[in-house]
Amino acid sequence: MSKRSDYDKLRKEIEHHNRLYYDQAQPEVSDAEYDRLYDRLVAMEKEHPDWVAPDSPTQTVGGHAIDKFEKAEHRLPMLSLEKAYSKDDLAAWIASMERDLGRSVEWSFTVEPKVDGDSLELVYEKGKLTLAATRGDGRIGENVTHTVKTIRKLPLTLDEKLELAEIRGEAYLNLADFREINRKLAEEGEEPFVNARNLVSGSLKQKDAKVTKSRPLRFVAYGLGTLTGRKFATHEEVLAWVQSAGFDVPDFEVCRTLDEI
Repeated sequence: MSKRSDYDKLRKEIEHHNRLYYDQAQPEVSDAEYDRLYDRLVAMEKEHPDWVAPDSPTQTVGGHAIDKFEKAEHRLPMLSLEKAYSKDDLAAWIASMERDLGRSVEWSFTVEPKVDGDSLELVYEKGKLTLAATRGDGRIGENVTHTVKTIRKLPLTLDEKLELAEIRGEAYLNLADFREINRKLAEEGEEPFVNARNLVSGSLKQKDAKVTKSRPLRFVAYGLGTLTGRKFATHEEVLAWVQSAGFDVPDFEVCRTLDEI
C-alpha cells in the first residue's frame, strides 16, 4: 500500500523535472526515467483516487479521450490580420489611420515574429482554465481543451480575482522537435509529416489526448480576447502582463519609425 508521503514526494519530483525540461531546457533524467516516475504516479493515483488534485502532473500533462468535438463560440471574433509587403504599404496604412482619426498620431508599433502553428483561445474563469478553442472561422471554433491541457508549460490557473480572461496565442512545434519526430518515423519505416503546422493542427484535434501528449507542443501567447478588471494602453503592456501570468510570449521590439520596423 502506497504512503501519502511517498506520493507527495514523487509528485514534487515530477514537477521538478517538468520545470527543468520545459522552462529551462536542462533535463536531469532521460525520457525513459521520466516515464518510469510518471507511470508510478499514475499507479499510485489509481490506488488512491482521493489523492488526485486538479494540478497533479497526471491531470495537467496527461489527457483523456472524447467522443466528438464540440463547437465553441468566441465572445470576440478572432480576426485575421491584413498583410503589408513593403515600407510604402505601411506608410499608406499609417496615413489612412491618421485620416480616419482626423489628426496625426505619435504612434509606436510592437513588432514580433509570426509563429506558424494553430491559433488558440484559452478561457479562464475565476482563475481556472475552462475552455481551449481553435480559431475556426474566427467566430466559432472547436473545443480542444482535453488536448491543450497536455501542453506541459501551459498555466492551468491564473489570478482567481479575474472573473474572465481570454488569452490568445499559437500552439506550435519547434522545428528541431518536428525534425526529430520525422526522424523517428523514418527509422520505423513510417510516412513522415509534411510540415510542422499540419502536425500541430492534427495533434490538437486528436480524440485521444494521449496521442497529443506524446508530441512536444508549445504555446506562445500574443494577445487577449475579453479581460475583466484590467486595461492596457499599449500592446507592449499586454505582452508584459501575459508574460507575468506565466505564458511564453514572442520576442518583440517597440518601433517608433518606419525604418525601425
